[in-house]
Formats: sequence, structure tokens, C-alpha cells
Amino acid sequence: MKYLPAINIWDNGVSRALANGQLKLQAGQWIYCGDKEHKSRFISINDIGYINAVHWNGSGRKQNKNFLFRARVARLQGLLDKGVIDHDQFKVFSHALKLV
Repeated sequence: MKYLPAINIWDNGVSRALANGQLKLQAGQWIYCGDKEHKSRFISINDIGYINAVHWNGSGRKQNKNFLFRARVARLQGLLDKGVIDHDQFKVFSHALKLV
């Protein structure tokens, strides 16, 4: 899957397409929430349409560090949801990520 140009997720058509699965984004896709100047990075969307994204916080370096951490935690959550790991393993792994 290729990355797309930055997408305005506040656009009603885009929001609906994400929520109903017509539009699929991969983790790391640049998005924005109405303001093109301050882009965010998409992580995931859950079953009820909640969009997990890392927003601009004044520093590209901090934003990237936060994105990497949250993307890894989202992967762990996916493993937990599929039953590949249990809650105790999730806690240990996510705590270990905070130390990296």
C-alpha cells in the first residue's frame, strides 16, 4: 500500500469512508485536522470509528518519538485483541517500550 498525500480527516466524506472501511490508511500516513500547516500522523481506527493519531506538538522530533511509541503500543493492542498475548504480557511489553 502506498502513502497518499496528506488527508483532511475532518472532511465528512473522508470521515465516513474511514469509518465504513471504504478508505484504509496505514500507520504513518500524514493527515490533518482542518489545518494543513500542522500535520498529524495516523496510527489506527477502531471498530467504533475512533481515530488514533499523533498530533503536532511544536516539535517534529517529539512528534516522531511519540508516533513510534504509540504505533508500537497499537501493534501490541492488536496482538492482545487477537489473543496472541495476554494482559500481563501486554503490560510488560508496553512498560518495556516506555524505557526505550
